[in-house]
Amino acid sequence: MLQYPYYNPGNLERVFDKSGKELMFDGQKQSLEGSQFRCFINIECGYRALIKQILFMYARGLKTIAEIIGTFAPIEDNNDKEQYIVNVSGWMNISRDESLVITKELLINFAASISRQENGQLANLSEIEAGFNLL
Repeated sequence: MLQYPYYNPGNLERVFDKSGKELMFDGQKQSLEGSQFRCFINIECGYRALIKQILFMYARGLKTIAEIIGTFAPIEDNNDKEQYIVNVSGWMNISRDESLVITKELLINFAASISRQENGQLANLSEIEAGFNLL
């Protein structure tokens, strides 16, 4: 289980607007000094933010696991993008290039797979569902 202070199962990075103000998700709190990662008040808010990020990328036209993970986990951030895609596709039992149909079940499984890749352990599905229910 992810612990305080982060509660960030997707390792979502901090993002700033042009004026330097951090763009915040609901349930996000001030990040630790010098950290590149967002901090959330609890794990459910962390999963909510991860699911919102998946939905945002899907709305931008990224419709497959390969497209979403390719943007979510770029090589520039020291990710093995191809292995990340293979892992998530395998855990979800969905082809990397299959056009996704967004459902609650798909989003929960996608968030669980990203969390597993980022943290090296199985996610608690009830925590992800609680995050989904915050949408």
